[in-house]
Amino acid sequence: MIIHIYAKVSNMRLSEDIKLISHLIPNKHSYKFVLYKH
Repeated sequence: MIIHIYAKVSNMRLSEDIKLISHLIPNKHSYKFVLYKH
């Protein structure tokens, strides 16, 4: 099962937000990130 995570990001914080979310997820392969700008 793939769990979609919707995260608000900005261009400057994009890479930082992805790293932050990644640290909160043990198994990254089970998640699909759906990013959209503020």
